[in-house]
Amino acid sequence: QQLKTIEWTRTAAAASLPINTSAGVGVAGHSMGGQASLFSAAYNASGYNIRAVSLLHAFTHKYPRLSVPFLVFTGTEDDVASPSMAQSIFDRAQTGGGAPSARGFVNKVGANHHEPSTEYNPKLGLYTVAWFKLHLDGLTASQGQDWDALVYGNGSTSLCGGGDGAMKACELHRGA
Repeated sequence: QQLKTIEWTRTAAAASLPINTSAGVGVAGHSMGGQASLFSAAYNASGYNIRAVSLLHAFTHKYPRLSVPFLVFTGTEDDVASPSMAQSIFDRAQTGGGAPSARGFVNKVGANHHEPSTEYNPKLGLYTVAWFKLHLDGLTASQGQDWDALVYGNGSTSLCGGGDGAMKACELHRGA
């Protein structure tokens, strides 16, 4: 369905809407939607111009290598899509040859599988937007927001600096 949506954005019906895919497309998903985003980007990035991915508690047992910038979120209390799944997605980027793309692994203390939904955490959206601004739009700052500081900074509002709460693990790489 993600790929069909991307195809639709290229139609005349979508032409009048404020959709700009010229810099590329970002895909994001939670749980099985995270797996769909993983597979869409791993197997179809070039054909659909997918340039960045955000995976929220992605549930998967297959770990294809991503060659586009990706950010994977998990939580220490996720008993559906375990932190080991997220870690495997992150680690897979380091295998298979070539320089790995920008990538991030975020394991939040106390977060469970429902963090993006019933245990709603608006920070996931903020950090996903920041990731997309950096890796799709190429903007380090805009609209009064320092996207680079949110993702890669060390301040108290940065992702690994505690802006989303205590972390068991938070590892970010800018890529090659």
